[in-house]
Amino acid sequence: MVISEASADPGNPASAGGIGLNNIGLLVRTTGRVGEKNPSAGWFMIDDGYGATVKVYGTVPSGATYVTVTGISSCEKIGGDTLRVVLATLIAVETASRDTGSQSQWIVDT
Repeated sequence: MVISEASADPGNPASAGGIGLNNIGLLVRTTGRVGEKNPSAGWFMIDDGYGATVKVYGTVPSGATYVTVTGISSCEKIGGDTLRVVLATLIAVETASRDTGSQSQWIVDT
C-alpha cells in the first residue's frame, strides 16, 4: 500500500512527495543538517541530505551543524503543501569525529 499526497485520506494527511505507509503519530528518529532556525517560535529545520526537509519543534543550540532528532511524527499544512514535522522528545547534537566517534545529547524541554 502506497500513500501519497494525491491519494491520502483528508483526515489522515500525507507529506508532499511522500511515498509508503503513513507514519503520522509514530515515534521516529531522523538525522540531518540544521538549516533555518526560529528560536522565538521554538522550531528549526533539518535536511536529511536526500531532499527531505523536516520541521522540528524543539531547541537546538547555536553552532550545532548536524542533529539526530527523536520524537513524534506529525505534519503541518503550509499553503497547499503538507510539511513533515517532528515533535522532538530528544535531540542529539552530532559532534562525531573520525577519531573519537563521540556525540553529546540532552533532553528537549517540552
